[in-house]
Amino acid sequence: MKLGKQDYKFDARTLKLANFIDTEQLVPPPTFDFDKNRAKFPQRVWGNDAYGDCVLAAQMNHVLRMERLETRHTVHAVDDDVIREYQVLTGCRQPNDANDNGLNMLDALNWWRKDGWTVHGHNYKIDAFGELESQDLNQQRLGTWLFHGIQFGFALPLSAQKQFEQGDIWDVTDGFDARPGSWGGHAVYSKKYTSKGWEVETWGEKQFVTNEFILRYADEVWAPIDALDPWRKTAGFDVAALEAYLVKIGARQH
Repeated sequence: MKLGKQDYKFDARTLKLANFIDTEQLVPPPTFDFDKNRAKFPQRVWGNDAYGDCVLAAQMNHVLRMERLETRHTVHAVDDDVIREYQVLTGCRQPNDANDNGLNMLDALNWWRKDGWTVHGHNYKIDAFGELESQDLNQQRLGTWLFHGIQFGFALPLSAQKQFEQGDIWDVTDGFDARPGSWGGHAVYSKKYTSKGWEVETWGEKQFVTNEFILRYADEVWAPIDALDPWRKTAGFDVAALEAYLVKIGARQH
């Protein structure tokens, strides 16, 4: 399996979702699973066994949920759809060539908002995205519940590689192999949490990640928003202020 998340990219304009949400009015449930009581979603590797396209793989797992909710249909994407976009964005032509270096999450989110995915002639964009605090588990639960999932960026330790290969959960260990980033950067999508942690989608598998692991190894967390209109009457979410901020930073027109 391949990694492929580049280092966190700082941009002072980055929208912080906490600035637009009243956490006293919007309180996430103690457990949540977007997929519960829904027809199964495709469980694919999205080319991430050969290419370093984990950032786009995480996005595609999110696209599937967003579009199921909006259109009540499943986007019929296959691995080649993700690989194609990855090749366009990076210039990569085959696994492990000089341009197969992954992506940073911020640039990929901006691409999703501006250009978006094209699958079988249909275009899928998001209206906005915001950053969540990597050390605030409640904020991450809120984002997962409100926005149909979130995306974690991890600086994975080598210990996580061993845990995955052995079918174990991702949890904090000690020792040399527990160093953040000693394996590399990786992006995953999650739509389910419990009091103990999150279930993430990666490499075509469901991997449980403990709260302690997130607090130690997550170096960025993002919440894409498919469309702002459905949230306009949601008490506790100031969509008007968010839109005004997007206009201010040039991410949305008046």
